[in-house]
Amino acid sequence: MAIWGFYFVVKIILNYKGVLRLDIPWNIAFACFLLLPLPKWLDKHTSVRWTRGLLNVVLAVLLLWHDSWLPPLMDAIALVKQQGLPQREYILNFLSRYYDDKMITSAAGLFLACYIVNRFVYLVPVTIVAMLVIIPFNIMARPDDKEMNASLDGFYEGEATRVVDFKKSENVKLNFDVVFLHVCSLSWADLKDVGLENHPFFKQFQYLYTDFDSVTTYSGPAMIRVLKSNCGQVPHAAIYNDMPKECYTMNSLEKIGFKQWVALNHDGVYGEFAKEMVKYGHLKTPPMNLTAIPANQRMFDDSLVHDDYGVLEQWWKARRESDQPAALYYNTASLHDGSHWATDRVWFKRDRKELFREFATKMLDDFGKFFTLLEKSDRNVVVVFVPEHGLALRGSTTQAPGLRDIPLPAITNIPVGIKLIGAGFNGRPLHQTVIDKPTSYLAIAHQLASFIDKNPFNADGMIPKRMLDELPATDHVAENLSARVLRSGQKYFLLAKDNRWVELQKSETE
Repeated sequence: MAIWGFYFVVKIILNYKGVLRLDIPWNIAFACFLLLPLPKWLDKHTSVRWTRGLLNVVLAVLLLWHDSWLPPLMDAIALVKQQGLPQREYILNFLSRYYDDKMITSAAGLFLACYIVNRFVYLVPVTIVAMLVIIPFNIMARPDDKEMNASLDGFYEGEATRVVDFKKSENVKLNFDVVFLHVCSLSWADLKDVGLENHPFFKQFQYLYTDFDSVTTYSGPAMIRVLKSNCGQVPHAAIYNDMPKECYTMNSLEKIGFKQWVALNHDGVYGEFAKEMVKYGHLKTPPMNLTAIPANQRMFDDSLVHDDYGVLEQWWKARRESDQPAALYYNTASLHDGSHWATDRVWFKRDRKELFREFATKMLDDFGKFFTLLEKSDRNVVVVFVPEHGLALRGSTTQAPGLRDIPLPAITNIPVGIKLIGAGFNGRPLHQTVIDKPTSYLAIAHQLASFIDKNPFNADGMIPKRMLDELPATDHVAENLSARVLRSGQKYFLLAKDNRWVELQKSETE
């Protein structure tokens, strides 16, 4: 029984550190089950003892998963079935993040101690008593579920009434393009972790958002939310429902005269990204052909990742053949976890932060080159730079590096910028307006609607202060399929898979 004593001792320690949350009734029930002896007439059969041992292991693993911060097991299995497994090298790279010499040594020492103690005192009954002592502390740490649920319901009720309508006066001529640069895996926390938070790229925007909530931590949902940014935030499950036609940003732009363009620097196959753009984002234009674009990177599933500047330059050449105002949705996977140089066969052995810094620097430089290309033309362009979510370079007590099931602030707080290129802006000193109030996608739609209403590229097109004052704030509510994070004041609260609220430790929110 020493190994089971070790099992419960480790879980009690991890519960204290916040790495998992003990479901004490279930753990006590399992401990009691372990203490139940087999009847003598069954115990003499080796096959029965082995079956009992195997059952114990299966139950222990399932209970450990249940106590962890991981999503429900069936949700995780469904995700793997839907998207498939990545290549072997990515799995090895992911598992290597858990290896820690100090942790392994400590675990070995603790097991030895449990083995010695268990020779004199059975540890499993002792751990049952210890878990009973923990119960009142676990209860005291929980916020009021009814109050938190009421706050969440109130948030959604308010968001359901918000919509931004793109309206153009008949006598107004659209003389600018709109370019969405939708970037996978880039948060403020990621930038700080690799020392790129002050990269010159971010000083090029007239408007820089510093408290923008990406809401989700996965590419598909992020793409859907951007393409439906004209309406207020809806719960995760509702993003897959049809919404009023005015909610669809790209189609709203098309309706008032913009030609719709779509470009990706990947094949859009993983997670059925390209199919979901059409099904849930209502995009009508197929992505550009990438055959002629160099691909120096590969994704974690070994698919090609094409050069950002190459794709954008090709689009710009094609776009120049039309006089119609253009609206481009561009999605890049250059920073996706597991992305690597195509010629690097041992990339999975490299430091993850070092690799990310290389790709982030190249991508930001490529976008800078694209801005220069636009500035040399005679077109006016509104560029919207918006990441999908962060990479989770930095782990925490509740979630290991690279895991994004829980939408922690370090993953969902993303850098968003809006840049005006063209008449009245090129070659002039740039004054950057930092928007530090809590915002989300509706703020982007509001700014675009303001530009359509009062063209910033016209002679009298100064951006009115009223537009910024009326910029819609959005309370911080981030969510995935099985977890939500809500900010109240300076505190963050998590609604996890057991439908109970828990206040996140300060270390989880920075």
